[in-house]
Amino acid sequence: MEIKNKAYKLICASLAAAMIVSATPGISLAQSSTIREELKRQQDQKDALQDQLDQQKADYDYSKSQINNLESSIKDYENKIYEKQRETQTANLELRNIIDSKNTVAEKIAMTNVAIQETIDKIYKLEADILDLEVKIKETEREIERLKKEVEKNTKLLEERLVVMYKKGSVSTLEVLLSSKDINDFLSRQTMMGTITKHDKELIATLKSDKEKLDKLVIELNGQKVSLEIAKEKAVAERFVLEEQKEYQDQLFRELQAQEGVKNEQIASLRASAEEYENYLNQNITQKRALEDNISNATNEISQLEAEIEASLAEIENKEAELSAAEEEERAARIKAQQEEYARKQEELKRLSAEKEASKQESAPSVSETSSTRLAWPAATSYITSYYGYRSNPFGYGPSEWHGGVDIAGPHGTSIYAAGSGTVTHAGWWGSYGNLIIIDHGNGMETRYAHLSGFSVSVGQSVSRGQYIAPMGTTGRSTGPHLHFEVRIGGETTNPLNYIR
Repeated sequence: MEIKNKAYKLICASLAAAMIVSATPGISLAQSSTIREELKRQQDQKDALQDQLDQQKADYDYSKSQINNLESSIKDYENKIYEKQRETQTANLELRNIIDSKNTVAEKIAMTNVAIQETIDKIYKLEADILDLEVKIKETEREIERLKKEVEKNTKLLEERLVVMYKKGSVSTLEVLLSSKDINDFLSRQTMMGTITKHDKELIATLKSDKEKLDKLVIELNGQKVSLEIAKEKAVAERFVLEEQKEYQDQLFRELQAQEGVKNEQIASLRASAEEYENYLNQNITQKRALEDNISNATNEISQLEAEIEASLAEIENKEAELSAAEEEERAARIKAQQEEYARKQEELKRLSAEKEASKQESAPSVSETSSTRLAWPAATSYITSYYGYRSNPFGYGPSEWHGGVDIAGPHGTSIYAAGSGTVTHAGWWGSYGNLIIIDHGNGMETRYAHLSGFSVSVGQSVSRGQYIAPMGTTGRSTGPHLHFEVRIGGETTNPLNYIR
């Protein structure tokens, strides 16, 4: 049996090789290769353009992001500049008020200085007037003292004369007459005596009157002196008040000067901050304009690249259509040749299959009747891309390999059906098969459905012939969406096409 199986596989390999060799495509391999190379070149060019486009879009997005950040920063700096300008305006107004207050205080200080000087001058004048009065008072007092002494002296002389006259008695007219030289001398002596007495009295009275006047003058001068001294005290008190006022004004002036200095420093600091913010603002505006230029250039580049990519895609589509047409022509020719070769080899394959089945029947009588079992087509598409037997490596490298089933290609998600009624014994992942469903049909026959994209049945579930079981996929060791369909008899693979009607 083993020898017959090997012979069967060799014949199948020979048949597959014959199919490949006998294929007569409608276009040469060199032409197909040239188209593929041109298509690859176009694809590489498109990929390079796409990379440039992606980079330009990334640069565009980055520039937009940077512009958004800069716009936010510009708005922030504009707000800061406005705030600093507002603070500067307020500080300038406060400085103006400080300067006005300082000037007002300076004017008051000047007026106070004038008032102090006037008060000092007034005090000096009062002191001078007081000194003058004191001199006058002293002179008057000396004059009073002199008059007093004069009165006392004359009074004493008069008293002495009266005493003498009293002691001697009155001089008789006869004595005066006898002592006179003549009548005229007599009359003269008589008159003189009366005049002397009268004069003494008048002199004393005059001296007393003068003394009384001087006493009054002294009182008046002392009164004036007191008035001047009171005025001086008031002037001194006024000067003290003015000097205290000036001291307060000087202190206030110094404080205002200090406030002016602080306010000037504050204004300078605010202006420096505003200038610094304006510099940052101008830098951001310059950067924003540069980025806007970059965006404009990037937009132009993107438009140009998109146009080039669109043209490249159109070229690729043309090349793909050309290649697809060439491959379809080649595939049609190959299938025709395969069908012809298949028909030629069919009898020999049937003979070998019959011998193999007979050999299996000898070793496993329980499956003797399975060769007559017929299965339904397992997919919603009928395009076979790889037959049962030896084939070239589908990945384009390595030696030929044994293929234990048939590959039926179709779009991703194409419906897969149970080829016959039976029980699901496996529904899950299985190495290179990928997602795999195994259905046991009894009598040693099972069918396998590989590379599925999902499952619509589960282990232990009974299925009927033609029932939908899964969507087509490309899981496991696969070059694209297709169904790898196997029929196994007693665990050995066999050509599925022999069981399908």
